[in-house]
Amino acid sequence: MRALNKTDIPVHAGLARGLTRENISATNIHGKSGLDGTNLLPPLQPEDKPSGKKAVLAMAEEVLARPKGEVMLVATGSMTNIAILVSLFPEVIDWIKGLVIMGGGLSIGNINSIAEFNIWVALREATINMKCDPEAARILFSLPALAEKTVMVPLDLTHSALLTKEIESRILTPNPTKFRQMWAELGRFFADKYATVLGIVAGPPLHDVCAVHIASLIGRGVKSAKNGRWYGRKMHCRVDTGDGRTRGQTVCNLGNYKGKITVASAINVISIFARF
Repeated sequence: MRALNKTDIPVHAGLARGLTRENISATNIHGKSGLDGTNLLPPLQPEDKPSGKKAVLAMAEEVLARPKGEVMLVATGSMTNIAILVSLFPEVIDWIKGLVIMGGGLSIGNINSIAEFNIWVALREATINMKCDPEAARILFSLPALAEKTVMVPLDLTHSALLTKEIESRILTPNPTKFRQMWAELGRFFADKYATVLGIVAGPPLHDVCAVHIASLIGRGVKSAKNGRWYGRKMHCRVDTGDGRTRGQTVCNLGNYKGKITVASAINVISIFARF
């Protein structure tokens, strides 16, 4: 927030672990700080600390204080806090406009060939956000009313949306402000790690950026459309919560099931940076 000069936006600490599992972090990709690769981050000030309010309570208060159908929720990490939110405050499901989660994979994983880190947390090869807390992801996917409002941004999409040299040039042109330089440096660090660890050399995937961008588009009324700014299909999805190699795997199909989520499959990458 300080780097963005947005210190008026409060930060609330969420749960430090999964619902039933200890937390892990991807230091092999993001470094020990989670933002390794730049010296341009401004030093934290004494007041730069989370509020004393729990994130789940803060989210509930903020969402329910807004007009119905206005708020978009975005989960770019594990889904623990969102799962607790909708469990304690089920009225939030009807109140929000939608939920976008970055995680899962139909044919790609970043922990192993089938699981994703944000849904997992344990083996070092599947998709991180799903593996971090598969139980939380399963709660979200199992609620039909919420599933119908949910967009999953899987690795199949984000691995096609890369921070290429062309996009880096756009970020640094025409006025390479300190923030833009910091953004580019973080991207280069991420690119080096992805090339070394995962063998992707064309540029690092814009995982979280894709999720936030799609949430922004939906919030502004931009619907999924082929050859549009983003596209997704309704699918029934479930998450493996077992302890085997497939833990955190997202299994999606097009069958006639109730409570389908939208699985994003395409995005116009250049449109993300249209304002740069």
